Amino acid sequence: MPTSNPSTQSRIFDSFPERVQSAIIAYANEAELSLDAVITFAIAHFLDPDSVTFDDCLIGLQRDQVELH
Repeated sequence: MPTSNPSTQSRIFDSFPERVQSAIIAYANEAELSLDAVITFAIAHFLDPDSVTFDDCLIGLQRDQVELH
């Protein structure tokens, strides 16, 4: 899958209101995800609410479980 240009990612992130940026950063830190991943999940959920849910997004937990096995 192609990755986006870092300057494009920065422009997209910078275009969000400060409260949205803060929420993205907080969620990314809590879930141990990149900002890009959080934004991607948000866009995917906006386009198709059944595609992903943030409630089910426990990637950090799943990563820990895989490392234990």
